Amino acid sequence: MWAMVESDQYGMGVESAAVYRHGLVTGKVVRGFRREQLAAGHLSIDRGALVVGGVATLVTVLERLGVTAPEPDYYPSALRNKLGRQVEKTTLGEAIQRAKKTRVFVKSHDWKVLTGCVIKGSTPEDGAGASLLVRPAEMPVWVAESVRFVAEYRVYVLGGEILAACVYEGDDALDDAPPVICMRTVEDAVAALAEAGDTRAGYAFDWGLLATGETVLVENNDGWAIGKYPGITDADYTALLHARWAQLTGGREEAAS
Repeated sequence: MWAMVESDQYGMGVESAAVYRHGLVTGKVVRGFRREQLAAGHLSIDRGALVVGGVATLVTVLERLGVTAPEPDYYPSALRNKLGRQVEKTTLGEAIQRAKKTRVFVKSHDWKVLTGCVIKGSTPEDGAGASLLVRPAEMPVWVAESVRFVAEYRVYVLGGEILAACVYEGDDALDDAPPVICMRTVEDAVAALAEAGDTRAGYAFDWGLLATGETVLVENNDGWAIGKYPGITDADYTALLHARWAQLTGGREEAAS
């Protein structure tokens, strides 16, 4: 078995579909599975196989393999000088108090517990943040100064090399244009992480372009559970996932192509 990809009653998500397609064109064996199978203990997990799915699913798979999922490090110390804004860890209750005075961005400290959102007063400015109103006040969160990004890009990195820079939000006019973020800033960040001892085989981080023209870090993401945006090939995306998953699980990394 080369890869196992999560699906549901509606089919495969973008990420699972990318790995599945790549398996087809390269003659690899890819098997689909449902999260219900995993929860019921009816799924046999091959340590040597890449597993693709949502964060909650992959955390469960790692636990079954005796591996603790890495803690998220959205704002690495080595890249604090690339943030361009104040970001600090606090509690949800404190963040909501701050929001009574000014707009703030709030994101959960743990993996995907709370989707990042901007709040002002006591109301999220988008539907994704509605769940914060029922979360415990003591929940640890990151709170950041709210800034407006002209555009946002995801940069994929494998083995210290940049694979792709993909625009995922911004002016529609930017969609077909070359990346307008400063790639020198991104390259410096890759070097800074390596110098700080970051040994992840693959990761992705998001970069925002401010109206001033400055390129700043939005957040850093690990490579075992990351979204796929248009602009990175199925082959490169799969290779990144495979490298990081094999590193975490001790499985044998196979060539993605």
